[in-house]
Amino acid sequence: MKAWLRLAALLTLAVSLSATPASADELSAQAPVAMVRFVGNTVADLMWYPYTGAGFQHYLVKVSGRADVPVAGQTTDFYRVEGLKVGGTYGFQVCQVLSSGTECGSVQSATMGQVQGYIRRNMTWPSGTYTLVGSVHLNEGADLTVESGCLVKSSDSSVVRYLSGRADSSDQGGYIAVKGPATFENIEIASGTLGLSMTLATMKGGGVSAGRGAGVVILEGNTFDNASITVTDPVILDADENNLTGATMTVRAEVAAQISIEGGLFAKPAGVPLQALRVESNHTQLDVSITDNDFLGSGLSIYGTSADSVAIGENRFTGIAEPVAVSLSLQQCTGIQLSRNTMTGTLDADYGVQIYGMGLPGACPVALRDNIISLPDYFSQAVQIATKAPVELTGNTLLSSQDIRVLPGSNVAAHGNCLWDDIPNLRPIGVSLDSDDVTSVVDAEGNWWGDASGPRYEGDHPDGNGADISAQPGRVAYRNWLTVDNCRVDLPRVQTVTLDLPASPPPADGSTTVPITALVRAHTRIESTADQLAALVADHAGDEARLVADRAEHEVRHRLAQLCNGRTGDRVSLQRWVLAAHFEQICARANDRLRVMTSGRYSLRVHTGSTHGRGSGLDLKVLDSHSGEERDVATLSGGETFQASLALALGVADVVAERAGGLDLDVLFIDEGFGTLDADALHLALDELDRLRAGGRMVGVISHVAGLRERITAGIEVRPDRVGSRVLVGAAPEA
Repeated sequence: MKAWLRLAALLTLAVSLSATPASADELSAQAPVAMVRFVGNTVADLMWYPYTGAGFQHYLVKVSGRADVPVAGQTTDFYRVEGLKVGGTYGFQVCQVLSSGTECGSVQSATMGQVQGYIRRNMTWPSGTYTLVGSVHLNEGADLTVESGCLVKSSDSSVVRYLSGRADSSDQGGYIAVKGPATFENIEIASGTLGLSMTLATMKGGGVSAGRGAGVVILEGNTFDNASITVTDPVILDADENNLTGATMTVRAEVAAQISIEGGLFAKPAGVPLQALRVESNHTQLDVSITDNDFLGSGLSIYGTSADSVAIGENRFTGIAEPVAVSLSLQQCTGIQLSRNTMTGTLDADYGVQIYGMGLPGACPVALRDNIISLPDYFSQAVQIATKAPVELTGNTLLSSQDIRVLPGSNVAAHGNCLWDDIPNLRPIGVSLDSDDVTSVVDAEGNWWGDASGPRYEGDHPDGNGADISAQPGRVAYRNWLTVDNCRVDLPRVQTVTLDLPASPPPADGSTTVPITALVRAHTRIESTADQLAALVADHAGDEARLVADRAEHEVRHRLAQLCNGRTGDRVSLQRWVLAAHFEQICARANDRLRVMTSGRYSLRVHTGSTHGRGSGLDLKVLDSHSGEERDVATLSGGETFQASLALALGVADVVAERAGGLDLDVLFIDEGFGTLDADALHLALDELDRLRAGGRMVGVISHVAGLRERITAGIEVRPDRVGSRVLVGAAPEA
């Protein structure tokens, strides 16, 4: 029965893809019917029902205008025809060669370039134009790679065609990888359970939909123009530097997952009802990170029953044109943190951050730190709080009609904030009157109050006499005003994402498309990649804690490595920092002699600044006592340079002797350099060498300067003659 059902399904597909359906007589015969399973630009996939009788020898695939191709294996039911011409119409026929003769099915026809059907084997679409006249689905674990330079479009601009990673819920589907730049026009890319990878693609119309059990979804550097994104139950969602214009991104998760959305641009025109980014979280092991994005005219919403942690940081919300920029509503979580975000709205913006319905007390704590929220509307509220969960506001700058609105039953701690409110009869913090069974607790000490009047209850006197506040002992604290210094209004500029994409590529044809080698595959099932992914997901929970610890350790080591390699601060490496410490000691000893040799004019200084990038830390400056200024050692004359070099050499000898446990360097040789000194400088330099010699060291001078002979009492002279050189040892030679 199952075999007949399968045959019926295949025959139905053949009718939908072929211009010439099989007749009833042909279907009743044993001859195989070639069904065109997939039509591409230069590729056609054929499928047939295998022969089950006796006397089988092989199949024979016939393609109009081509030689017949024998195909071995009685259970074989698939063959890929390659190297066809775009726009060409071909007839396809499958025969079975038996010992009793050859039986052929009917001819099925298809036109290349009218892309549609089911892909059962891995396939790559090289650069070219692919026009979909119907949907394309991946079956049985087949993967599809769309390469750079592809234009994939619908044959009808009013109809969205599907490029799907899965044919139906019973099939394991395959993996779609887009390696752009590539362009999609009115195409909906739907991933299967194995996931989706999409890089540097431009989508115009259509969109991306990763259905339930979406696996690993990678979206990097894409542009979505009126093409929205929906991802359901991914294991990992990594969306970086995507540009959404007139589009929305919706993420729904009921499984353990990691969601990262970073560096994107969400630009939504007025009139679109949904916020640009919506995350529905319904699992306690779900981590959400939304950082460094630009939201133009819109915002984001986090809602659902549970999550692990939510981090919303360093995002920019500008021109907010809907009621709320950030909406938070989770029943249970480890914590939600909003930090260093900026929000500036239009007259349509009612709230910067709205926190509501967060479940039981303490179930999902919220922290707002170092954010800037500026809303111009007369009735706007920078932060509205209606939750039993604890809410902490620290270091925020809030500029609105009412900066913090506390509804009954809330628990709020606000410290170190700048609450700027200059609208008459309104206060930076407004506390709604509590009912008999619902109370609020507000700790608002240590803020800067724009009108120095503190918070108020509804019904409080407009002049702020505090009658209602004093009637609620222990419920509201608001003294200890700060100064305006803790207000910050450094609004960053909006960062936009732009892509330099090439023009639409030319269509491929048989002369420019390299065909893939045809393979005849045995009809055997391979191990499911989806099962392997499920096993990895099962191990994810145990690996997550180790990953967090490893990341923390890596961060410490990374910062240490950056410091040791001189990539931070003064950009002095650890090696040069240690050498600089030794160099300081050497210069100190060298200066004792240099001052003598230069009659107190010069002394050396070690410069540890970052004037030369990472190679800095061992630079020398010379202090000239005549001018009182430091200058570069390169400005010294030749004789002065020799004096500094000699002093440093002697300083090195002194420091090495000290650090070698008292081991003296008894012998010092000086090779040349005296010729650069004038008579006075030469006299001072030799006086220093005499002091070394008097201290027990032997000083050897290698020089041709005649004036040295007056001060040297013993030496070795090398004289050239016609047969070589002669060495005279003893008293200093005469001039």
